[in-house]
Amino acid sequence: GVLFAVQPATVIWGNAIMLNLPSAVIAMMALFHTRRWLEDLRSRHIYAAGAFGVMAILTYVPSAVVVLLMLSLVLVERKLRALFTRRVLLVAGVAAMALIPWALVSLRWASGHGRIAASMGSRPFWELASWLYYPEALPRMVSVPVLALAILGVVFGCINKRWRPELGIALLWLAICYAWFSFISVKEVRYALLLVPACLLLAAIGTAALLAAV
Repeated sequence: GVLFAVQPATVIWGNAIMLNLPSAVIAMMALFHTRRWLEDLRSRHIYAAGAFGVMAILTYVPSAVVVLLMLSLVLVERKLRALFTRRVLLVAGVAAMALIPWALVSLRWASGHGRIAASMGSRPFWELASWLYYPEALPRMVSVPVLALAILGVVFGCINKRWRPELGIALLWLAICYAWFSFISVKEVRYALLLVPACLLLAAIGTAALLAAV
């Protein structure tokens, strides 16, 4: 949490009146509670995960990627059957009731924003520049020491089985967010703040592995 607060992208956009940072933090809370729920499927964390997921999406539309991230955690933990339990279906139903009216209103009165995001921006997904933007912007989003530790985290995660579960989660998080935000034709660093915690998770693996090796 502290490291996230002092990263370049967080510091810059934390001082701007934008919804990008609040939505990213809310999405992170949804993912935290999803992970806690997967540790104990009888816990009530699923309710918090659903609530924070809905709030993140209502705060900032592209934060809908949090749904894919939550599902990826379920797949990584191999608990797909848990999605079909009564409690999860109830949470999904309530979330849909909150989001569907908002989606219908957006389609009716703000459909132009969707078209611009999909293909009318300066970097549409079919151009190479679209897929290079965020890798090139990463040093402006995350500090150099964190990037170095993140690279070490990938290396140690590949070498040592101990770190592979967390490595898989971090890389999947990074890949999903990278693909999601690269597909959107309008790009700015503030749109993809969810890349930052994924890098921090990799850096945490690198740090823990270094300390264990000492």
